[in-house]
Amino acid sequence: MPASPEVAKPVLCTAGLYLSKAVSISSANHGGACGADFTIALTDNGDVCSLGEGEDGQLGPGTNKPAWVDGRDVFKEPVVLVAAGWTHAACVTSKGVLYTWGNGKHGELGDGFQEIRLNPQQINLATHGGEPAVMVSCGASHTVVLTEAG
Repeated sequence: MPASPEVAKPVLCTAGLYLSKAVSISSANHGGACGADFTIALTDNGDVCSLGEGEDGQLGPGTNKPAWVDGRDVFKEPVVLVAAGWTHAACVTSKGVLYTWGNGKHGELGDGFQEIRLNPQQINLATHGGEPAVMVSCGASHTVVLTEAG
């Protein structure tokens, strides 16, 4: 009989949130269950927390193991938007800085490489007009960014 796959158990996400509350959640999943792969939560004070499966680096800050990752120390200013794709993630900060991380094998990270990135990478939007990002959306194998200039 084959070994059963490791299954992530539900976790009450309170550690590290202090008096914050979640204001946005983005989930990527496979098998039809929300959160089957990983979830990214954005708190009201601009912190980013991710949890779930991290095999392709989609949890961010240096890990590829299922874990709770507190992004407070990673981004230099509050995050205002998070997005999750199949196995990658992105966020936009209050100053319009775009970060991506996770599996970039189809170029979805926008950093010019096709690799897994365990740490969020700041994406140079100067090569795309230089305007600050105002929105980001991730699909299965792509990322779309809307800049201030439209």
